[in-house]
Amino acid sequence: MSTTKTPAVIDRFLQATEAADWAAFAACFLPHGVVLDEGRTFVGRDEIRAWRQATADAVTFTATVVARGASGRDGFKLVQHLEGDFPGGVVDLDFLFALRDDQIAALMVLPHAG
Repeated sequence: MSTTKTPAVIDRFLQATEAADWAAFAACFLPHGVVLDEGRTFVGRDEIRAWRQATADAVTFTATVVARGASGRDGFKLVQHLEGDFPGGVVDLDFLFALRDDQIAALMVLPHAG
């Protein structure tokens, strides 16, 4: 991964997550943005907001960004280390972003590839 500057929308995404401001979180995405997580697809800001809020309500965890960088021309990757009360208690996840017009067009959340 390249160590280029973090795009502003990713900074907003992280700040909204930290503040548990799910409206601001959803606003980081294009109106018809897409999230793929755990084999499920969420389309549009309303579904994305509901997905993230449900995740926050279901488990308690801390997330630490351990790596970040550009991924292609319009992509960005974060690796987050999570610890919490979910099965297994510890996991590293890749957050693969497709960016367009200073917003997130798509996000895939996958187990860290290593």
